[in-house]
Amino acid sequence: MATSSLELGHRPSGHLAPPPDYETTEAVELSRLSPATSSTNSLPEYTTLYNIENGDSASSSSTSVFYPTKQLQIQAPGFALIRLPLPPQPDPIYVFNVAATGELDDAEANDPTQAALCTTTYRFGPGKPPKIRFVGDGSQNGQTEEIELSCKGVLTRSTIMRTHLGTFEWRYSSRAERRSAKASVGEDIDCLLILDQVMKVAIAGGKQEESRRKVGQFVRSDGLRTQGSRRSSAGNGGRLMLDLREWLDRKNEAIEMEILAVTMAIMGGASGGP
Repeated sequence: MATSSLELGHRPSGHLAPPPDYETTEAVELSRLSPATSSTNSLPEYTTLYNIENGDSASSSSTSVFYPTKQLQIQAPGFALIRLPLPPQPDPIYVFNVAATGELDDAEANDPTQAALCTTTYRFGPGKPPKIRFVGDGSQNGQTEEIELSCKGVLTRSTIMRTHLGTFEWRYSSRAERRSAKASVGEDIDCLLILDQVMKVAIAGGKQEESRRKVGQFVRSDGLRTQGSRRSSAGNGGRLMLDLREWLDRKNEAIEMEILAVTMAIMGGASGGP
């Protein structure tokens, strides 16, 4: 390959400038770019999903996947299927934290005062749903809050509640959800209740549609219900699993959500539910 050096100057009028002298230099061959070496192949592959331990949210859709961050064991003797029509005895209901090793410890063992976190009020008559009231450390900014636990409809046992944490609904599971829970628990499921967070999402045309995200489930099986209780008995405890990732970074809200879910599960047990 040859290169040239050209000095710019005025041309004499009427005469063409003589051709410049070309100096031979070392030839350099340029390699042809191959399509296989395109720069687009050097881009990284984005395959990182949500990392629970590091709290990485590289994928926004991963937060919709149910991942229990808190597990509680509810222990209750339950009610026999056939019993005399007498007022039930006030049996104590215990709630235990479930450690990563599977061991149980009292959820309130570290509180020497054993102060109440919430109270429940049952009212007689139609159109009078029971109420939950946060008190003490369980209340929002030290203020009491009353939450009504209402039935969603006449032909359903689903219950719904509207709180400052959002709107939530307890419902019975589908067959697909029962199969998934059976695979994770490793045994047949006697009862599976799902706790959904219900939200309104804006869509085209200025309308809104309902969106749901699973934040909890209550599982009852031979290995998870209260020892000594039978499969046919009602309200015999089980394992409560909660996904509290949305509220972990907010002051006291994770604790409030935990109290709310436990209270709803126990209130359902009073009528033969969990």
